[in-house]
Amino acid sequence: MSYTNGSWIGSPTDTPLGPIGFSGGQRDLFIYYSLWNCINDSLAALGWYDSTIYDTPSGTRVHHDVSLLKEQDVNWNEELVPNTIAFAPEAYSDLPWELGSDFRENRWPFYCLILAESTDISMWLAGDIRDILRGKMSTIQRVGGPIVNIYNWSAATPYRVGYLEIEHATMLRPPTYSQKWQRYMCEVRWEALDYYDSDADTSTWAFTP
Repeated sequence: MSYTNGSWIGSPTDTPLGPIGFSGGQRDLFIYYSLWNCINDSLAALGWYDSTIYDTPSGTRVHHDVSLLKEQDVNWNEELVPNTIAFAPEAYSDLPWELGSDFRENRWPFYCLILAESTDISMWLAGDIRDILRGKMSTIQRVGGPIVNIYNWSAATPYRVGYLEIEHATMLRPPTYSQKWQRYMCEVRWEALDYYDSDADTSTWAFTP
């Protein structure tokens, strides 16, 4: 499922397009695939999936094909094709939104590990992913701040059920590497914040946390 990038822009007062009471693993999957699709669609809109061989006109970004993969689809025992991006979640934490509140602050770290063909492409890809998440890409309508819509991907036509706040989108260069093909490695890390009470929650964040 693919959307125009403008559809990834969220707001606390947006009206959902269907039932929104979801929790547990189903909500986690909605978050996972919403982030995945936001990054995937945005990279496509930026032309990263269209390899460029010739510097024509002058200043054209030259690079080989880029692939965004889920981490479980990456074979880490083999040399990876340059310009592979591995997307993965990390440990999930659950904290009270505020003292005495039933709402929970669900903080879920994610990362994209980039194994690029060169230092320039590594930094360029990482910077684009960082600013996609921060909502700073006006050329593809990814503006409005660090917000990503959550969609119900189980519906025949996925619809918005809420949104995530993105915090601490950071670009990192690992200090060491063990294989020669990892020398242009770069990483983008961020935290996705989701606030909800339970599957009976009918709020779409019509408040500012």
